[in-house]
Amino acid sequence: MPFKSHFRGFQPLFKELAARGHNLTVVSIFPLKTPLANYTDIPISVDENILKSVDPMELASHSFLTVLPGMWRMSTSLGSKMVSKPEMQNFILSQDYEFDLVMVFPFCQEYTITLGHKYKAPVINLGVSMLWPSNSKWIGEPSTFSYILDQRTRATDQMSFIERFKNTVIGIYQLFLEDYYYLPLQKETMDKYFKYKGYESRPPIEDMLRNVSVTLINSHYSIGVTRPYLPGTIEIAGLHVNEPKPLTGKFLEFVESAEYGVIYFSFGTIMDPSTLPNSTIDIFINVLKKVKQKVMWKWDSKNLPQLPNHVMVSDWFPQPDILGHPNVRLFITHGGIHGLEEATYNALPIVGIPFFGDQHMNMKLAERNGIGKMVDHIGLNEKSMLSAINEVLTNPKYKENSKLRSEIFKDTHPRPMDRAIYWIEYVLRYGGANHLTSSSVALNYSQYFLGDVCFVVISITAISIFVIAMMIKYIFKAKTINSSKKKK
Repeated sequence: MPFKSHFRGFQPLFKELAARGHNLTVVSIFPLKTPLANYTDIPISVDENILKSVDPMELASHSFLTVLPGMWRMSTSLGSKMVSKPEMQNFILSQDYEFDLVMVFPFCQEYTITLGHKYKAPVINLGVSMLWPSNSKWIGEPSTFSYILDQRTRATDQMSFIERFKNTVIGIYQLFLEDYYYLPLQKETMDKYFKYKGYESRPPIEDMLRNVSVTLINSHYSIGVTRPYLPGTIEIAGLHVNEPKPLTGKFLEFVESAEYGVIYFSFGTIMDPSTLPNSTIDIFINVLKKVKQKVMWKWDSKNLPQLPNHVMVSDWFPQPDILGHPNVRLFITHGGIHGLEEATYNALPIVGIPFFGDQHMNMKLAERNGIGKMVDHIGLNEKSMLSAINEVLTNPKYKENSKLRSEIFKDTHPRPMDRAIYWIEYVLRYGGANHLTSSSVALNYSQYFLGDVCFVVISITAISIFVIAMMIKYIFKAKTINSSKKKK
C-alpha cells in the first residue's frame, strides 16, 4: 500500500539490516534518496491520482458495519493499480531473483504472501499496528472478544458490557465477512497479477497466510494494550524513533522565541488538512488565533489559510526533533500510531482529533493513560477543541503521566531494533520458524470456539434429560397402572 507512514515505520529496519551485511531488495514507491550498500530499490512509479483515490474523509464517514467493505473495496482497487504497474509485473515475472526470506506488509494486500511460494522462502509479516481479529486468526493468536480489542470498537481494553457486546459483534462480523467477501477479492488480485512460473502449484491463500514464520508488529503495551502473544509475534514499536537532533535555522528561532511555548499541529502523511470541510478548517484557525502559544502547523496545500503571525505553516517539519524540544508543550495530532510513539518517547502530552482506522482506539488509550485528550471530529467546535488544549496545557497530570509512559516505553530490552533483527536472523538461521506456530491455525471456527464440543455436550445432556424424563414417565405410568389394578 502506498502509505508513507506505514513504510516509514519499517524503513529504519531495512537500513539497519543492510548495514549489518544483509542484502535487501525493497519493492516500494519510496526509494532511498541516497543509495545504500546492500540495499537495492525496485521503485514503483505512482501518480498523485492513484494516491488521491484514498479518501480519509470517506472512510471517516462510515459506520463500523460499513467501513470494512468500503476500505476493502478501496484497498483492492488501489492494490490492483499498483501490482499491475510494469515495474511490479517485471519483478513478479522475473526469474533472476533468489531470496532466503520474504517480508511483506499484509495490511490490505494479503496477496503478497504468494511471494514466499514463488521464492520457496519463509515469510515474515510486518504489522503496521496492533493485531485485530483477522490478523490474529491467521497466525493463531488468541482473540478473545471479552478483553482483546478491535480497533473499530473505539474503546479501551477495559470495556463495559455494551462495549464488549459491540466488540464481539464487530469481531464475528469481520471474521465471517473476511472469509466470504474480502479474501475472494484478494485471491482474485493474486490470480490475475501473480502469474510467475510455477504459480499453478501454489496452495490456497488461506494456507499461505497460516504458514508465516514470524510477525513483527508496531505496538507496545505502554501505549497500546496488554495481551498474550505467541512466541512468533514480536512487538517492535519505536523502530523509527531516535533521540531528537537539535533544531536549526528558522525552526530553532521560532521555537526558542516562544515565550509561552509551542504547539505542534500535524495530521501526518495520510490526512491532508486542506481537504477537510471549510467549516472544520475555520474552527482550527479560530482556535489557533486564541491560544497564546506559538503554533507550527503542517499544511500540505499551497492554498494557505489566513493566519496570525504566531502560526508558522509549512508542508514539512522535522517532526521528531520538534517533539523533542523542551519548549514544545503540546502535540495536536490525528492519533496516528507513529506520531503517538514519537510523542510518548519525548514525554509530550497530546490532543487528538481522530478520523478513521486505529486513530480512535489510539486516542481512547491515550486518554486512559492520562497523556492527552480526545476531541472527535464529528461535532467538533471551537469550544471543545480549545477546552481540550487548555486542559492538557494547564493540568500538570498530563505532563507527569507522559513522563511515566515515556520511561516505560524506553525501558525495554533488547531495543526494538535489536529485537526485530534477532528474530529476522532467527528465521534465516532455521530456514523458517514453523515450530513457533500454534496448532490453532488448523482449527475451523467451530473447533476453535469449541462449538463441536459444546454441541456434543449439549446433545448428550439433552438426550440424557430426555431418557431420564421418559424413564420417569414410564415409572410413573407403571405405578399408576399398578395402583388402578389394586383398586379393582
